[in-house]
Amino acid sequence: MTAWGTALAPFNDVIVPGDYDGDGKADLAVWRPADGVWYVRRSSTGTVGLISAANSLVGTRTADRIGITVARLTNGNYVVSSPGWDNPMVATDAGAVTWGNGAAGMVGPVTAANSLIGGTDGDQIGSGGLTVLANGHYLVYSNAWDNPAGSAGPIVNARAVTLGNGAGGTVGLIDSTNSFVGTVTGEVSSFSYDLVRDRLVVGRAVNNLVTLFACPFCGPTCPTITLASLPAGSVGQNYVGSVAASPTGTYSYTLMSGSLPPGLTLYGTIGLVYGYPTTAGSYNFTLKANEANGCGGTRDYTVVIGAVVVCSTITLTDLPVPSLNTAYNQSLVVAPAASYSFTVTAGALPTGLSLNPTTGAVTGTPTAAGPYSFTIRAADTNNCAGSRSYSGTLASGSCGGITLAALASGGVGQLYVGYALAAPTGSYTYALTAGSLPPGLTLYGTVGLLYGYPTAAGTYNFTITATGTSNCAGMRSYTVVIN
Repeated sequence: MTAWGTALAPFNDVIVPGDYDGDGKADLAVWRPADGVWYVRRSSTGTVGLISAANSLVGTRTADRIGITVARLTNGNYVVSSPGWDNPMVATDAGAVTWGNGAAGMVGPVTAANSLIGGTDGDQIGSGGLTVLANGHYLVYSNAWDNPAGSAGPIVNARAVTLGNGAGGTVGLIDSTNSFVGTVTGEVSSFSYDLVRDRLVVGRAVNNLVTLFACPFCGPTCPTITLASLPAGSVGQNYVGSVAASPTGTYSYTLMSGSLPPGLTLYGTIGLVYGYPTTAGSYNFTLKANEANGCGGTRDYTVVIGAVVVCSTITLTDLPVPSLNTAYNQSLVVAPAASYSFTVTAGALPTGLSLNPTTGAVTGTPTAAGPYSFTIRAADTNNCAGSRSYSGTLASGSCGGITLAALASGGVGQLYVGYALAAPTGSYTYALTAGSLPPGLTLYGTVGLLYGYPTAAGTYNFTITATGTSNCAGMRSYTVVIN
């Protein structure tokens, strides 16, 4: 491709190639000082013809020389530097730096509404150069800028560094609200950009100082950070609570307000609340998770610490030996009465049987002969617990169906005699395996006799299990009414 123009008077055309449309490719351009007109052929659109405010960014006065430097930003947009631009009716060579959209372009005259501009003769905004940043933004160095805010008049060559917004541009007169500006001649001597912390670092040789200028539009896009809940606790009992934040990341944790329950400590590097509470009560506090890039999330907590719990002795009833290939259904009875959860803490139930963790029922059909041993633990809502171990042997061979005889109703104060005799005929032992007998009655386990004088009227539900030879067993649930 070849640029066109004539270097002869009176035109004295100047060939100024550059990336005017931000596509990373050189565009052909000729500037004609005689009439201040630019002629550009864009590589992306192939735009040709006479440059005007309708299709290009243009100046309004002779020698404005729009676009002495064009820099393409990493996000696809571009910046046009025009240090020789005249601020109409205000200043000659005030200079301007204009941001352009890489997809749509920027057209029309350079003004304070679309460009960063100077307001004093010779400010030459951008004359010190443009710096493209990896985060999509840019720096504008104006080493001839005069600070108009001096007490005795403008401070000549105070200099300024502007952190430009690569997503939409930075516009208007340079001042302390949009730029780091010098307050004495030659104050801004060096600068760099800290991409890790998104801040401008400016050296001030006159004062032997380094100043940090935070980027108002470079902050990280923070995710929603949430903290995990914390459980209640009890005085004197080990308390372990994790407030681990999500999404997964590296966080530090701090107490923002309120107070933790006495005796507990927040371990800030891992978000662990740990210790032994010393005082009962309800405690309100706020914790914050801080991410390395400055993002954070908070959560308000109310943690209740209960009084000292005194645990009573917790006991579990025995379980009859199951029979091979025979349906089994036994519920553990726990004293004192309360709401319990049940777990097997050692050994294993016979193959084919399972424990309901909520009701304590052991159900199923044993399918494998041999010895077994297991321990069941019952714990209440205060974590008070009791355990019992069970063992036996499931005999090989087939157990026939064992049934128990019915029991009659009775009356208060009247002699009660009932036999829960098992069939088929054999040698059995009898045991109460669930529920409670009517008050005043006793089960004689060697003969299956229920005998005595009932003392309280009511309806009584219980289960009796008969165990015969080879550990074969049968059971029956009863409902006996005492009038």
